[in-house]
Amino acid sequence: LNRELEVTAPARGTGIARALGEVGEAIRRRGLVIVFSDLMDDGDDILRGLKQVRHRGHEVLLFHVLAHDEVTFPFERLTRFEGMEEIRRLTADPLALRTAYLAEVERFKRTLRRVCRQNRIDLVEVSTADSLGVILAAYLAKRSARRRRN
Repeated sequence: LNRELEVTAPARGTGIARALGEVGEAIRRRGLVIVFSDLMDDGDDILRGLKQVRHRGHEVLLFHVLAHDEVTFPFERLTRFEGMEEIRRLTADPLALRTAYLAEVERFKRTLRRVCRQNRIDLVEVSTADSLGVILAAYLAKRSARRRRN
């Protein structure tokens, strides 16, 4: 996964919520919508966009991609953080931010899991440290086993 992410040039903003709305409207027949995203956009808009795509009859498979450091926040000394979204640069004491940051990440992930479960959206949490092939193979094996049970 790292290789794929390294060769991709970032855009100005993600706009994932808007993109989900457009996809939901553009696909006329029922289909499979696969999303790979860090979901760094307005949380309520993202959740609304996912629900919209699902309620239009599409099957949704969401790969929530986060960097290992975003999930573990291993920083200990004064650190200069560089963002790709609205906040460009921030120098901060990570020890002062760590607890609140990790709590906010976990809160969003819990909400995302709940919304996906309620709307029958397949959610796969992905770390950029993981191999894309391993992630896809594990998901397909899980999906195949679930279909055999039904």
